[in-house]
Amino acid sequence: PVWSFIRAKGLGYYLKTHGVSGTDVVPYYIDLIRYHANTENLASYINWEYLNKKNIRGNYKGFEPLLDHMSAAKPVVSEERSPRSDLRVEDIERILDHCEKENINVIFTISPRDNVVWGVDNTMGDIITERGFVFMDLNRYYDDMGLDFDTDIANKGHVNYLGAQKYTRFMAEYLKNNYDLPDHRNEEGYDEWRNLYEDYKGAQYVWCQNVMDNMTEDELQ
Repeated sequence: PVWSFIRAKGLGYYLKTHGVSGTDVVPYYIDLIRYHANTENLASYINWEYLNKKNIRGNYKGFEPLLDHMSAAKPVVSEERSPRSDLRVEDIERILDHCEKENINVIFTISPRDNVVWGVDNTMGDIITERGFVFMDLNRYYDDMGLDFDTDIANKGHVNYLGAQKYTRFMAEYLKNNYDLPDHRNEEGYDEWRNLYEDYKGAQYVWCQNVMDNMTEDELQ
């Protein structure tokens, strides 16, 4: 559901721990009034879709394709580290403690992007790997993914749909090669997933075409 106790509790904890004394916190609980302070998002039908409870699951399982385009310089890998005081280490440790307690096998990843903060990412990776968990910074695998910074970037923080395809294929292959995951694609009882995949393939063509159209417009400008 859009509203829930755990959602309100999590938001309350975030506000409490981020020094909002004197700030009107009520609007933070009302997404349509203060949606990351980006009021232009109110014009997007996507942000109103979930008023329809029947659509709460979503055919694409939460995936939101970015169709914009920008050319960017390929980041150069750095081994720099930031002081641990620059990170909310206690939050990271709390997550790791929970995973250990519940015996949860987790792969911690950082998605490929243009605005990499190497010092913070590397220090966070050190904390995670020291505890015995897998940490993958996908910004170290551009070539393995075949990521092209002339075509596959949406904005400073995200890849577009072309880049998302490459990222997903890379991670799928990694999981296939390193974990014993069952293949349910042709099994009975998974008809809904197969139907959703057929729907996804139709959307996939449209998404790719939209990115290509935006790329052409950027070149003309």
